[in-house]
Amino acid sequence: MNITASSTEAPVLAQALRGLNITYGVTRVDSCADWIEEGAFDSLSGHLIAFAQANGISIE
Repeated sequence: MNITASSTEAPVLAQALRGLNITYGVTRVDSCADWIEEGAFDSLSGHLIAFAQANGISIE
């Protein structure tokens, strides 16, 4: 079975599954942070790619 929930719906789904005594696990997590600064991408991207590679995190 595959169920998807995001944002404010994720806690609602989790509570419903717990209430039904259904065991579940998370297979994907997306995170986001807004950086509004000139040159931010160039200054951060190398560090973030290196961190992902060092920790086995898939990036696309």
